[in-house]
Amino acid sequence: MSIVVETSAGARIEEERLDLSADAAAKAIHRLDGKRTTLCTLERGGDQLFIAGGDGRYTVSAMLSDGTVENLVGDSQAKGTEPMVSGGQLIDQPAKYIVSAEKAIAVAQDFAEGRDWRRGRAWDQ
Repeated sequence: MSIVVETSAGARIEEERLDLSADAAAKAIHRLDGKRTTLCTLERGGDQLFIAGGDGRYTVSAMLSDGTVENLVGDSQAKGTEPMVSGGQLIDQPAKYIVSAEKAIAVAQDFAEGRDWRRGRAWDQ
């Protein structure tokens, strides 16, 4: 059970590993700046939660131990794409998957604490 925070350093990616906790998850997400530090991965029991972005705009994706991939829906009515830096790469992110820091942190803290992190939230597979 851990958190990995990735920072782009030119052509290299620097990784920092942290122990998984609700507090560490919130701090890791607050470190995402949308430029160089743009991805943190939480790992628990074979499941992985990826939080990407920064500067008030985040995406949350999950890869479950059974191979299922899910994306947290921020605004199901949002159309088009928005440019975001995710994992050091500029991508066109579907706008409906962009969420606030508060939503990203809430999911990450539930995941870190072993609570039902999907309950009450809209996810796409």
